[in-house]
Amino acid sequence: MEKITDERFIKMTASYEKEQKNLTASVENWKLELKNAQQQKVNGRNRVKADIYFTAVGIVNIPTETEMKAAMEELQRSRKQAITT
Repeated sequence: MEKITDERFIKMTASYEKEQKNLTASVENWKLELKNAQQQKVNGRNRVKADIYFTAVGIVNIPTETEMKAAMEELQRSRKQAITT
């Protein structure tokens, strides 16, 4: 089995060290973003912004907050009716 050259070893080590520094910096940035997101409170609730990516065929109508609340209320009403009947 052949040994790698000292020059190659030095290049590989330098590349590895650079990658580790970049990864450590990325983790620290993510921790800071998470901490900031956890500190954002609206009406006593934590809000975290998220990017959502999806692929769909056709037109997709994203409901407004009011429409979502109405849908949740309707779902709760239908569950209560199912339980009482």
